[in-house]
Amino acid sequence: MPTFKLDGKEIPFEQGDTIIKAAYKQGIEIPHYCWHPGLSVAANCRMCLVEILPAANQRAMMLDILEWDPKANDYRSTRKPKLQPACQYAAVEGMEVNSDSSQHVVDARKAVQEFLLLNHPVDCPICDQAGECKLQDYWLDHGQYQKRMRDEPVHKPKAVSFGETIVYDAERCVMCTRCIRFMEEVAEDPVLDMRERGNLKEVIVAPNRALEGHYTFMTEHVCPVGALTTKDFRFKARVWFLRTVESICQGCATGCNSHLDFDPRYNKVQRLRPRDNEAVNKYWMCDEGMLTYHAAHEGRVTEPKIGGKPTTAALALDSAAGILSSAPRGSVAVLLSAQHSLEDNWALAEVAKGALGATAFYLT
Repeated sequence: MPTFKLDGKEIPFEQGDTIIKAAYKQGIEIPHYCWHPGLSVAANCRMCLVEILPAANQRAMMLDILEWDPKANDYRSTRKPKLQPACQYAAVEGMEVNSDSSQHVVDARKAVQEFLLLNHPVDCPICDQAGECKLQDYWLDHGQYQKRMRDEPVHKPKAVSFGETIVYDAERCVMCTRCIRFMEEVAEDPVLDMRERGNLKEVIVAPNRALEGHYTFMTEHVCPVGALTTKDFRFKARVWFLRTVESICQGCATGCNSHLDFDPRYNKVQRLRPRDNEAVNKYWMCDEGMLTYHAAHEGRVTEPKIGGKPTTAALALDSAAGILSSAPRGSVAVLLSAQHSLEDNWALAEVAKGALGATAFYLT
């Protein structure tokens, strides 16, 4: 398999892979906003710029770049290699790429971050995306910590309802177009688009339409910042209080891989998220599947009861066994639930067949 060097490390790649995709396959993250492994390449955020060293028989493409010199209190012109977007540049055998190891690249990331934060509200303490926000993470890693713009930021619409499930905050949007591309390429319902230009741009829903269908939650999932939030999880929990376990969605026979986030303080599941698996669900889950966690709490029996009155587990089991043992074999109906795991349903079916003589089972 061909390889190239990324910050001195050999990275194998397949024909057609871009630099960022080859690195992604090896578990190496090149900072990005607009790129997603399951979507087309937009190359509009410029966060994934990398430095590509020319081969021995090639000349480097150089640019004159204006840089601020704090000592001279003025800009100075510096000649540097032209950076390339890793999401769009195809990997070539033997090439050498500098990412984190290049100060030129780090400075470019700082500049991108500074531009994004010119009008972005720094309201992390009240933002639902806090704790899992790419803008927040990259700002800590590559931020231009001293804001140089002193003018009033551009204000845009906030808390815009895109439909029954999604809320949009235009001021937090970084215009990565992930949500637009997802609805067009995966959901095949191009209901989202962009309007205006420059710092007035915002995502909109097509006239006389609403963001609806089976995959609206995925627009929030692919959003790298807090621009899109779901009404189901909005203002519900802080992610740093949650614990995550790997799970399987029980909503249908597909068996989508998922992350189950629960709050150990209250022993309560707060949300389900898709877990990447190219062979099953790729990177996606449907809205119905992401809402199946509600069944873990709705109408749940939390304590043993007899006749509606609380009792001990031992007495409740003895009472149930007495009732069932007095019934003729084969006369008891057994209902299995799709909300149970395969193992739970199998255990109940085994008890029903052995102890109760059940011959038919019904799935609700």
